[in-house]
Amino acid sequence: MFENREIYRVLLDGEEKPIYFDPMSIRRTLMTQSSGRCWEWIRAARAILATLKDIPEEDFSEKAIATRAELSMRQSVIEGDLADAAYHAFGFEPIDAETGEGITETQILRLLTEYVGWVEAKKESAGISPTS
Repeated sequence: MFENREIYRVLLDGEEKPIYFDPMSIRRTLMTQSSGRCWEWIRAARAILATLKDIPEEDFSEKAIATRAELSMRQSVIEGDLADAAYHAFGFEPIDAETGEGITETQILRLLTEYVGWVEAKKESAGISPTS
């Protein structure tokens, strides 16, 4: 009855045993924590990164500097929002300042990025738009 169930499996840095997640639960929590905007934020973050790559690093014109600053600020806000949603979705806590327990924002964003890539690969193989 349940032979074809989809389970998201991930091996965290330094761990020997994988962790398993229900991909639908992750998706639902991401959507509820982001007020339905998670995929919009992901598309926006990708567009910002692409635009930043198009600005030559050696361009120090006022326009380039202002554009980099504006886009970097927007990217930081989006990454913070995505990290908050991902902490909830994957059930992890941010680093605790007193104990050092938890995972970093970089780690949770990497986990989210890997999950999104996994979802997109599944949808592409099924002929479905990855962000639908």
